[in-house]
Amino acid sequence: GQSRVSFAARSRVSTNAPMKNSTKVRALICLGCVIGSIVLSLMYGHGAAGLWMTNQFSRFGPGADQVRIDGTGMVHGTLGGLGGADGPTGPGPAYNGTTAIPDLESMNIVLFGDMENYQDWTVPYFSNRTDIPVLWTIPRAGGNVLIRILGKCLGLVQVSGEGSNHYEEQLQIHETPQGARYVNVDSTTVMGLARAKQLNIAQSGMAEVMYTSLIVPASSVFSLKNRGRLFSIFRHPLERAVSLYNQAQILDRQAAEMTLADFAYARLSNNEMVRTLVGKAEEEVLTEQDLLLAMEILRRKCVIGLADRIGESMQRFHRYFGWDALRVAGVLHCEQEFLAPNQARRPDTPIPGSEAYNFIMAQNFYDMRLYDYALYLFDFQGGDTRDN
Repeated sequence: GQSRVSFAARSRVSTNAPMKNSTKVRALICLGCVIGSIVLSLMYGHGAAGLWMTNQFSRFGPGADQVRIDGTGMVHGTLGGLGGADGPTGPGPAYNGTTAIPDLESMNIVLFGDMENYQDWTVPYFSNRTDIPVLWTIPRAGGNVLIRILGKCLGLVQVSGEGSNHYEEQLQIHETPQGARYVNVDSTTVMGLARAKQLNIAQSGMAEVMYTSLIVPASSVFSLKNRGRLFSIFRHPLERAVSLYNQAQILDRQAAEMTLADFAYARLSNNEMVRTLVGKAEEEVLTEQDLLLAMEILRRKCVIGLADRIGESMQRFHRYFGWDALRVAGVLHCEQEFLAPNQARRPDTPIPGSEAYNFIMAQNFYDMRLYDYALYLFDFQGGDTRDN
């Protein structure tokens, strides 16, 4: 009799307690699936979760109603200031307010390693001429134009890849057949930077500018007494990816047979800018904290230039680093020879929603947001760099 009563009692509550428990189980399973898909997409760079997350982050902040990415990767509105009358190529500010700008100053983010060896851009350059300007060369972003202008037009003594085949025991200044002067150390490799540090390039007074893509290893070359000064040119990740593809088609026989979608899937680096700034390799997982750290490095340490505003950016660098005094009539003509072709050159980009577009955007999930932040900083720095 007791067993029948117990069975009846269990039957009466079976429509309530088990239902609640099964709902919780289903919710936990769904949550696990979502987290798993996000982790996998961020690890391998080709999932759709990155695009979904872009949508969620862009929902908040000024102009959020202007941007939405649907399930196929189609962008509705503008993202990152690419094109449009209000983008970097049009009048008005470079940043068009499509994503939220984090309050990094209130987060008290601590930089790692030797990154403090780069001076804050807000400290006027004329206060310490022993600092060496360091151009962060982002592949296919427009840095080569600056290198030609600084070396050929302004005649600055550079630390670059030109010093790759030198093994002298002391620092020396050499000259290329084209007339560019350089110090006999290589700033484009880790070993070359170690040699530059060993020979005390930062304290030598020989170098007037350094070019490198290795921002983290290069920081060890400097010290709190003899610092580096970061500046760079930023280009929309979509345009940069197409430019990398076009270059590879010329230089690489295998790439010549690839479509843009194939290239983006198989060869395009995953969030290259953020990884470079935080020192994370391709196989390491990036996080939101990595993005915030990369933003903080730009916010404090880097004078921002834009490929879409290369002329204006060059003037900004001239003012900030005091290169205006070198711009005599012949120098200005030389600069225009390099600037003019690039001001009119923009590659054709894939149609939003296409396979190539989706792959590129997935591989640049964090870089897109960093680029947006660079646009914001370009506007923010506009007046202050003139004063320096």
